[in-house]
Amino acid sequence: MEFRGLKKTKLDFDKYDAIFDHLLIVHAPTQKIIGTYRLLCSDDPLTSYSANEFHLAGLYSSFVGPYLELGRACIHQDHRRGAVIALLWRGIAEYMKLTGAQTLFGCSSLKVNDSRRAALVYCYLQAQGSVLDKGCYPQRDFTFDDFDVWTHYFRNGLTEAQAEEAKEIIPSLLHSYLKLGSKILAQPAFDRDFDCLDFLTVLNRSELSASIDRKFSVNK
Repeated sequence: MEFRGLKKTKLDFDKYDAIFDHLLIVHAPTQKIIGTYRLLCSDDPLTSYSANEFHLAGLYSSFVGPYLELGRACIHQDHRRGAVIALLWRGIAEYMKLTGAQTLFGCSSLKVNDSRRAALVYCYLQAQGSVLDKGCYPQRDFTFDDFDVWTHYFRNGLTEAQAEEAKEIIPSLLHSYLKLGSKILAQPAFDRDFDCLDFLTVLNRSELSASIDRKFSVNK
């Protein structure tokens, strides 16, 4: 990553913004932007933003392209009641139709910066059947210290209290991805610049249920 943004202007941007397409939701009464997604369709996920944090050869060999990378999801705090995310997904569905994308992927961020909670959530997702082993893993500079120690600690399964703790840590956006059928492809990466963990998340278009497809898609 060449740069993250300018603190003086409170903007967050990087070198990928110029090559990604940007999906925007505009609030008609105020004409303010209240929802955003960053989208890039490509035949090679190895050149993606996510490739900075993860080895993605397993994604490329296990899922068919074209590949649609999703990132920088943001919804204004006054409009987080479901309608905006539904509109964003309608826009994503239209984008998939236009580009022919078959596999969606990206980094799902959690405000976690310690090995214990990272391992706790990962082990919880494993127990839920949400983790696939496809040979993807974090880049060396994005690994958690002592992550393996904590996954070994949780090897016999989580207690009810630990499972509840894990569920509370997972943000609503990742919950919505999982409900759509998304899977986690690797142990989490630790993004030190943003002080959070990222899960490599993938969703195969063909695995979307008919009801979800009707809800978020446009006419084919």
